[in-house]
Amino acid sequence: MAPEERRYTAAEWLDIQGQYREQPKRGVRAMFPDPNEECDLGPFIPTGGYRPPRAPPEPSFKMHAHLEAWFSSVSAEDVKQLEAILKLRPETVAWIAEKNPRELKSLDGAVEFVTSSRTAAKVLAWCFVTAATAFDLVVTAAKNGIDLFQIVRGGKG
Repeated sequence: MAPEERRYTAAEWLDIQGQYREQPKRGVRAMFPDPNEECDLGPFIPTGGYRPPRAPPEPSFKMHAHLEAWFSSVSAEDVKQLEAILKLRPETVAWIAEKNPRELKSLDGAVEFVTSSRTAAKVLAWCFVTAATAFDLVVTAAKNGIDLFQIVRGGKG
């Protein structure tokens, strides 16, 4: 093989890539040397007289213990309920705040009754629509000369 066609081993190739990656870092290190790296202050500085810069302080805000306990006790479902309450209009919140516990219990019963009544009404409406559709089908078939009940009677149409 000619020298320009030389093939590199995996180790040589990794070493070449490392050199290329290091080139910009070397330039930055040459322009801005790290003062703490290989720091020799000379014979006149007593031991312990030089300290490297301190790390930035930790954030000074720390939550109170009772808040930490409360936040850790709140579940995802509780958060959803709180968000739903916060979305209420202020008039609604004020109206609910005026109520005593007995009235709130009766309101819960009323809401449950209305909800179950709506469900019952939906089922009843579905049954009515289904029956009306079946009756309409029978009447339309009879107008066209088709007897849908001949199977029940056992006769021929």
